[in-house]
Amino acid sequence: MMLVLLALAAGALVSAATADDTADGENEPPDPLTIASNGQDFEAALGTVGLDAAWRATVQLGPIARGMGVAYDDDEASIVIDLLNLVISIESTTDLHADVVAELRDTARARDAAADAERQRLIERNHADSHLRGMRALLESIAVDVFAGTGESDDILLGADNTALIGVQRDERLRGHTLEEIWERHNIATEELIAAEAALATATTRREDLDRRHSVLGDEATALARTKNDLDRAARALLPDAAEAYVLASVPRASGLTPRAIEAYVSAELTLQEVAPRCRVSWRTIAAVGGVEGGHGTHGGRELQLDGTSDRPIVGLALDGVNTDNFGDTVAAIADTDGGRYDGDTVHDRAIGPMQFIPETWRTWQRDGDGDGIADPQDLDDAALAAGSYLCNYGSQRSWDVWKAAVFGYNHSPAYVASVKSRHDQMRWVRLPEFPEPAEGEEPDPLITLEPSSPYGVYVPVPIPEPEPEPAEGDDAAGDSG
Repeated sequence: MMLVLLALAAGALVSAATADDTADGENEPPDPLTIASNGQDFEAALGTVGLDAAWRATVQLGPIARGMGVAYDDDEASIVIDLLNLVISIESTTDLHADVVAELRDTARARDAAADAERQRLIERNHADSHLRGMRALLESIAVDVFAGTGESDDILLGADNTALIGVQRDERLRGHTLEEIWERHNIATEELIAAEAALATATTRREDLDRRHSVLGDEATALARTKNDLDRAARALLPDAAEAYVLASVPRASGLTPRAIEAYVSAELTLQEVAPRCRVSWRTIAAVGGVEGGHGTHGGRELQLDGTSDRPIVGLALDGVNTDNFGDTVAAIADTDGGRYDGDTVHDRAIGPMQFIPETWRTWQRDGDGDGIADPQDLDDAALAAGSYLCNYGSQRSWDVWKAAVFGYNHSPAYVASVKSRHDQMRWVRLPEFPEPAEGEEPDPLITLEPSSPYGVYVPVPIPEPEPEPAEGDDAAGDSG
């Protein structure tokens, strides 16, 4: 119930702030879904409450894929909105807690000052009481002398309080003073005591009020800290679902593309920059092939999962020389080369995985793209790096002629090359996150430094077939991908 109330309170605070800020129709803050639809903004929002490190550990993506813009479906949107609403509640609770703690400190200082003032008033009251007692003792001493000396009563002296007789004797200072003057001094001392007692009572009330306020604030601070911890735990519990929603959400302007797929393609380019720097193949080229071949791991209604594999293995048509592919071309006739190990077919080979490698070609070009020690053709991380390596074997991708020859080598079909080029152009509209330029003297972050997206020059639509590349040293063959 406390969490609900705080969430509602946070919502009310945000609404009130929004009403104030947008009275003139300007500076309206973005809604949670807008924030969550931009990976960088999403992470920054989580960072305001210290959840950014946990978010990075949960999504397990590099900075580029982690910063992509996405479009959620309804279920995914509900999850990320819930998380950001918790973030709003945590922020509100944190601010309230900070305000209460600040007031608690101020109250503690005021309480200490009030206690000091109370002690001073007590000293002043005791001093006034002592002075009055002395005056009363003096008057009583005079009264005793009068009665003892004259045997007569004095109306003024008889009015004195004889119950506080403490034996104070008259001294030289009182000689020459009339009894009326001494009585006036007694009355003044009485008034001073009354005033001192009133001041002490006020100081005591002030100190007691501050004691009570300090206690209330302490309870409030404790309750808010407990609530903040509860909200933080609730947000952290929601991180895995929200991370999955983001990682597998659709990247606008590219069918089937997700931040998880972007991670595989970008990682492949960054790796090839190191191991094959002259190739200069871009992630867009690899993604274009992946989009045509396997829909970025979503071919046939499949869903790409967090680990880079599809929920069901992707296996193509039997390469029996009879079936026709999506481009209307008759597939090649390729007898089984893997004993059904990869494709489950012991008669003919079939293209496998999101990049649709023929088993024999996979054995030649297989790569471990995610560093898990296994080269799996059904894993988009591994398949994307293998596909990039295969394309790089044709030479530098900075030339459109080499680019076309490499894509044609991947699948011997002019229609296929045209389809990949169309996808490649589509990828140019995919917006990557922007990062600040490195400071002078600093090296650029290797995890975000990508090559240009297209080869130089003008693309000539008609593909020019080239011979397949010779297999690299130590490799068996470089067959078609299928």
